[in-house]
Amino acid sequence: MGVIQADKIYSHGIERGAKLNIPMTIISNATNENQKIQISSFGNIIDVAKESERPAIMIFGDVVNLHEKLYIN
Repeated sequence: MGVIQADKIYSHGIERGAKLNIPMTIISNATNENQKIQISSFGNIIDVAKESERPAIMIFGDVVNLHEKLYIN
């Protein structure tokens, strides 16, 4: 649902003072063989969401920067 609502998430975030450079990721088909991870920033959320398959989850914040340390393929 978040991917579909990316424009609203962006608008509400901007209204509440979210910074455009906040790290974010969209993970499509999480835990499946066809999982896809897209890492970007909050300022690009709408474009990244348009490219994302569903189902998907969005993650925001510095935890995104731990991807390379935590992700096991």
